[in-house]
Amino acid sequence: MPRIDSVSCEPFRAWNRLEPRTRKQDFDDVLKCSIHDPLWMLTRQWQFGEFQGEDTGSAIFAKIKMQTTQITRYKSATEVGEVYTDVIPAETKVESEYPQLDYHCRVQSASFFMKLLKNKLTGVAGFNYAGYLQKLKTLYALVLPENVDENDNHINTVLKLRTLVNNPLSSFLAANGAQWFDGVALYEAAKAGIPAVVNAIVIVSPGHTEALTQSLEAYIPWFEKAYKPTHNTNGKGAWLNEQMEYQFAVSLPEKAKPNTVLKAEEYYTGDMEWYSFDVSADEETIEGLTGNATDGELPKVDEKIVTVIPTLAKYGGMPHPRWWQFEDGNIDLGDIDADTTDIAKLIVSEYALIYGNDWLVVPYSLPVGSLTQIPAIVITDVFGERSLVKPAIQGNTDDWTAWGLFNLSVRTADNVKNAQADTRLFLPPCVAKTQESEPLEEIHFIRDEMANMVWAIETRLNSLAGTNMEGDAAANYLRNAIELIEPPAGALLPVDEKAMFKYMIENTVPENWIPFVPVHIPGQYRAVRLQRASMPRWFKQEYAPVRPATSLLRTGITEADAVTSALFVNEEEVPRAGARVTSSYQRTRWYNGKTVNWLGRRKKLGRGEGSSGLQFDALDPITKEK
Repeated sequence: MPRIDSVSCEPFRAWNRLEPRTRKQDFDDVLKCSIHDPLWMLTRQWQFGEFQGEDTGSAIFAKIKMQTTQITRYKSATEVGEVYTDVIPAETKVESEYPQLDYHCRVQSASFFMKLLKNKLTGVAGFNYAGYLQKLKTLYALVLPENVDENDNHINTVLKLRTLVNNPLSSFLAANGAQWFDGVALYEAAKAGIPAVVNAIVIVSPGHTEALTQSLEAYIPWFEKAYKPTHNTNGKGAWLNEQMEYQFAVSLPEKAKPNTVLKAEEYYTGDMEWYSFDVSADEETIEGLTGNATDGELPKVDEKIVTVIPTLAKYGGMPHPRWWQFEDGNIDLGDIDADTTDIAKLIVSEYALIYGNDWLVVPYSLPVGSLTQIPAIVITDVFGERSLVKPAIQGNTDDWTAWGLFNLSVRTADNVKNAQADTRLFLPPCVAKTQESEPLEEIHFIRDEMANMVWAIETRLNSLAGTNMEGDAAANYLRNAIELIEPPAGALLPVDEKAMFKYMIENTVPENWIPFVPVHIPGQYRAVRLQRASMPRWFKQEYAPVRPATSLLRTGITEADAVTSALFVNEEEVPRAGARVTSSYQRTRWYNGKTVNWLGRRKKLGRGEGSSGLQFDALDPITKEK
């Protein structure tokens, strides 16, 4: 009882704390945390219904039935079906395309061949490095850009000017053009016949012929691996220009039923994961993929029963089930500041604090490129009771009450939205991280509402010297070079002194702005798609179309600027925000330890609408000098 102070009438409060105190030097009895009547604790547990829990005892064994199948076939949207091997990542197989054999490629390959030759002939009598280099420069001379001739027509003049005003290429050729030969020409000659090349190159026959032959035999596979990779048959990958994305499919064998086909129809980010794939409809037929498995593919289907000891899933800050264990102090889940509207935060915190210790981990190694199904798991607890655990989700994909992770959407022939999900786990043969270079080429697709068309702006071009260059700068250099040869037509026309206005049929846009105009899709009246067009250029008393300079837009255009096929892009691929397509080199290390390089494309969201300033039938006032 507190004592009342007679002066202040305030109670004077004092307490004594009750705490255990041992009178022995041994602390074992104190740390036992024993109670006087353990039976009372058991009755209280029974009274509060704690013995009616459904979690039984601790798990000691887990028996799992595993059904695994692996990828055996592959087919891109631009190729036929083929046998799949996991010697390279799936990204390399899908994205890889042949790089342009530019001047950097020709010089680099020439330098590599001279290294091979030097390693073979160093110490051999009569070997002269400078002599062999001069002989190769004579036989396979590097063709330098030609100067403009006054007799050249419109197209030839522009093609020559594009390389002459290319400052990075001019600097590269000034440093290396006279020092090396054409390595691409040497490769083509060696592919036609190594003995003929050896007879033409050899300077001292005894001891040199064999070394030259060995050098060329090593040079050919190196060149093809670097500049003509055999990742795909057409050298273009699975890229579709109409949809500006990669499309491909893989097949996995099954026993006593048709193969499972996984399709990836919207892959364009370079980040390939399980969610990039959908299960193809049973009614869909894909040549080379659908059907039953062959006898050679059936060993890829594996079914086994695994018995392991499960362990408790752990994460930072989770509550420990033992008394004398302390949680991770770096993560304080109890200090989460969540309002009543933070549903996601409340769900995560509830799972972590209440249900976190209900999860078990079972180790099992899966092969890369496999599709695994676990029909059921049998858990044996310490009391000897067995519990059957089935997959969590059994309903439809749009059932909000269902719960699932790593599920695959199933395509149906009639596009049913609530089709049942595929609960199998797919481990795609992809890499976790890649190194990406700066964009070698870059295109910005924008919508121009004033001109009522779509423009593809070449913001980065391949300089043909191993680097990129600004598209606007290259267009300005080319326009200035053209005007030096021939001034604009409007500047040569005489102006009447009494004229107050001038009439312009059409103005111009920069050379790196390529128009895409809407055209009807064959067989449809309202649906349209975008077709590559061209702006006219007046030069040397004739009109000629302005062609793109990037390989991203030159599909169907020859080196002489002749069009052999049209280029189409679906209208929905260019939203109001626009689209950005890049081409860059990728590098990664595969699980077998080999380094893989390839050239691939990416598509990203643009930066909004734009205006080209294109005008038709303009009447402008004439400014006269006073």
